[in-house]
Amino acid sequence: MKIKLIVAALLVLCFFPLLKGQTNTYSEKQARAEKTINTQWTFNYFPEPKMGTGYENANFDDSKWPVVSVPHTWMTYETTKELHPYVKNPSFKDSPYWWDGWGWYRKRLEISNNLKDKKIRIEFDAVQKYCKVWLNGKYLGDHKGGFTSFYFDITDAVNWGGDNVLVLAVNNSLNDKYQIPPMNAGNWTVYGGITRDVKLVVTDKVYIPYQGSYKHEGGTFVTTPVVNDKEGVVNIKTFVQNDNATAATTTLKSYIVDAQNTVIETLAETKRIDPGQMQVFEQKSKVIKNPNLWSPESPYLYQVYSEVYKDNVLVDSYKSPLGFRWFFWDYDRDKLFLNGKEVWVHGQNRHEEYVWLGGAFPQWIAERDMNDIKYNLNHNFMRTAHYPNAPYVYDYMDKNGIIINEELPNIKNQVFSDEVQENNAREMVRRDRNHPSIVFWSMGNETTDAADSKWVYEEDTTRIITSRHIYNESMGEYAPHSEKNMSIEGFLRCTIRGWYDKDDRNFEPDDGQHAGTEEHDHTMALIKDVQKHYGSVWLYADHGADREYVNSPLKHINPKGWVDSWRTPKYKYYLWQANFAIKPMVFIHPHFWRKQYLGQKKDFVIDSNCDEVELFVNGKSQGKLFPNPSNQFCVTFKNIEVQEGSIEAVATKNGEVVRNKVVLAGKPAKIVLTATSKSMKASLDNIVEIKADIVDKNGVHCYGANPTLKWVLSGPGQWIGPDVYISDMDKLEGYEGTMYIDVPVTNLIRSTGEVGKIDITVTAGGLEAGKISVDVTKYSESNSIDGISEPILSLHGRNSVATNINQITTVKAPQEMKEYSGELHYSLLESDSLKTKLQNFITSENPNIPTQTPEFQYMLELFKQIMLAKNGELIADDYNFAVEQYNISRAITKHINSLQFPQAYKEQLADYYAYQIVYKGYDKNFMSENKMIDKIPQKGKVFNVKDVAGKYKDVYYTKNTDLKSIVEYLYPETKSYTKDQWKSALGIVVNINPYVTKKSMRTREDRKNRFEVYTIESDKYIFVPTPNTLLKNKFPNKKL
Repeated sequence: MKIKLIVAALLVLCFFPLLKGQTNTYSEKQARAEKTINTQWTFNYFPEPKMGTGYENANFDDSKWPVVSVPHTWMTYETTKELHPYVKNPSFKDSPYWWDGWGWYRKRLEISNNLKDKKIRIEFDAVQKYCKVWLNGKYLGDHKGGFTSFYFDITDAVNWGGDNVLVLAVNNSLNDKYQIPPMNAGNWTVYGGITRDVKLVVTDKVYIPYQGSYKHEGGTFVTTPVVNDKEGVVNIKTFVQNDNATAATTTLKSYIVDAQNTVIETLAETKRIDPGQMQVFEQKSKVIKNPNLWSPESPYLYQVYSEVYKDNVLVDSYKSPLGFRWFFWDYDRDKLFLNGKEVWVHGQNRHEEYVWLGGAFPQWIAERDMNDIKYNLNHNFMRTAHYPNAPYVYDYMDKNGIIINEELPNIKNQVFSDEVQENNAREMVRRDRNHPSIVFWSMGNETTDAADSKWVYEEDTTRIITSRHIYNESMGEYAPHSEKNMSIEGFLRCTIRGWYDKDDRNFEPDDGQHAGTEEHDHTMALIKDVQKHYGSVWLYADHGADREYVNSPLKHINPKGWVDSWRTPKYKYYLWQANFAIKPMVFIHPHFWRKQYLGQKKDFVIDSNCDEVELFVNGKSQGKLFPNPSNQFCVTFKNIEVQEGSIEAVATKNGEVVRNKVVLAGKPAKIVLTATSKSMKASLDNIVEIKADIVDKNGVHCYGANPTLKWVLSGPGQWIGPDVYISDMDKLEGYEGTMYIDVPVTNLIRSTGEVGKIDITVTAGGLEAGKISVDVTKYSESNSIDGISEPILSLHGRNSVATNINQITTVKAPQEMKEYSGELHYSLLESDSLKTKLQNFITSENPNIPTQTPEFQYMLELFKQIMLAKNGELIADDYNFAVEQYNISRAITKHINSLQFPQAYKEQLADYYAYQIVYKGYDKNFMSENKMIDKIPQKGKVFNVKDVAGKYKDVYYTKNTDLKSIVEYLYPETKSYTKDQWKSALGIVVNINPYVTKKSMRTREDRKNRFEVYTIESDKYIFVPTPNTLLKNKFPNKKL
């Protein structure tokens, strides 16, 4: 027995130092097999809160379900058809349809008998936010939390030598019974689905377990207990599991390898591991002289390669990043020190989100964002707000040098499950603890229920534990750092790219939570002083949120990005470049160099990090100015006359010259298309972005151009976004739209899984169409595993996911006017008779069509406008688009006319819909719109702000513009209303009258309390329901 104990405890520790002058290049060995399984999934969504049954069975017939690829979400336009770049209804309170139901995913795998003696697991980088998992009908378990990674061992459930069916049921309920953060916070949109990669891993039964589970340890934990600029020591803790039926004598070899793949040191240790047990190998290197230190300026990365041998046979391999660096927070100076040097922290926050794709987008989009943050903005810090990001994000930060604050999704004053919080915290730290870029762990943001820092401290004592705005002490005793020490969300302000200055939209609010112009945003940043900022700003890109910002074109978007949803920079972006970028740059604020300002003298603002900037107008110097820290690298050339031709800034830094030239654009002439790639693979996870710009006849970009864009494609591709973009330039707090303000703007194409050529055309009235092609080539697996295959699914005969018919943007309306397949050509020499000719043609095709309706008149005006722009031509595409809109509007106005509203209001409402839908081209779901109109009280009075009386005798005409006093005049009994009753009553009047708007304001002196300002458009008929229905109404809290 003693001998057995001695053998069981046998420990052999060997070092293999290199002889002086000798080098040894490491050759990576692959003992485990890994395969990403993102394609060939089927999916369906069922909106009932109670989870269905039967879909988990291996023999369930899913042949009618759509085929999808992951990353995938069911929450965006691609599935819902609800027009919004992110999520139209970002809360179950808006509509529970896409929130409270269950998304079901099914995946087939064929697994050979040859793998019977192996361990097989499925790894999920993230599933949002609760899921249950089965293989071949056997329940494997569940996972709570949408941002951390997890796995399931499927070995015992495999059908060896046959077909295997992996099934996930996914729920994204915000107010879930498990109290999973972030619940109802709404600061960002949470996208239900398998939102990150899925991987299949095959190992021996002696193996390094999964790293990142709260249930058990796994992987490695690499630390540097001794590190300075002269020497470093590496400690490597490695976890090895034996799932054989007998004990295994196991040797672990760990290789410390530099960036040139040279082995710095090899460590070896042998242990006996009993059946079903895990052993911890703890190895410490000798002193490594003069290590290359990791920093944002020089992100030098070493690697630790782990090799597991059983009976001298390699059975598993693993790779871990290693960076030598040391850091601390100086609480006296409130500064970060890295490698003994003070760091000027200047960074960003970034959400994992992209327009039309939500939180389920390909890696190349994230890498493009991060390249911009690192190499264009030169940021050295980022908070992965407000949750653990995909694993590849931290790989990128290690390699490219960005200091990371990784945060848990505890946000707002809600009660989260302690168990879920703790599990997610341990998952986060265990998965990401080896990344040298991670310096901070954050316990949460703006909450009374932060994660307890003791959970993180028990896992890792080497990082700074922080939090932001915890309103009690719930973050615990191990998180001394907070926003009091470093700004985490600085310079936040709602800004709409394309609203260049107040001439475009007259919004220059003091309140950063109210949307304003780019120039105003830039000015307010200068007032705050960029040079005094220390920490991270809010935030890189506009994103979806359950927020309704005052003045914003669309609800449910947070427009505080340095770039917009399409990744086009706002003016403040260039101010940050000027203050932090290394590469010389210069940028002229271009908005005054447009036709409408010809002959006027304007001040031109220039951002540059150069030593001097000289401004030229048509080659003539206007003088020199000198950017420097005292002016925040921003200079203004005053009283510059706007002329035909060009304005150019020529800047010099250390002898290097950079230029920024703006040419006065002529009339918009053509659309120019570019693609992120001219080829893609025939697989549903392949996505290409198409960017549309508008230029004049000389190819000069036209600032402010925003015509309706129609996106058309043919071939094996499909649009992810809508095929019509109507500008939201003049929209105010709209419920649906595209957030397209002006060009450039993008759309996305997804492969349909077939080879061929996709031809893309983008048109706009009066402009030369833009055209581009993308080749789709055969897809082949890049990471196959012998013995495992993924059957290719047929795409034919499958149904789409059922949508919420009351919420989708377009429903086919009853046909009053039919489409036409030909083209119309009329001479412009008789332009005055165009409308007559058009009316004659339309009535000849549609003999029963009424010609006195507002829809018909707006359609004639629209057709005339198109023909004047296109030299007398009206093509079928333009004609039929208007026909569809006409029929939708008629379905709504017929319904309006069937109700008992006052006649003036009826006609006003019908005209409003006709103008918006037919003339402006806005899509509406006539069924949901009619249901909403049904909720408007039908009894009441009408007024009109007009100097003289109009045609309706029962209308109150007034010069008064104060909404409250007008209502009091119409209904004297309302004078006794309380403040809350008035707020409710006036809110109804605003919501049911398109020409009454409300702004929520607050003064600079009193920033806590808001007040409402109501604006009434003149000469419009405004309906005020009776006092009883004003207070007892069923109309939703949204505007028509």
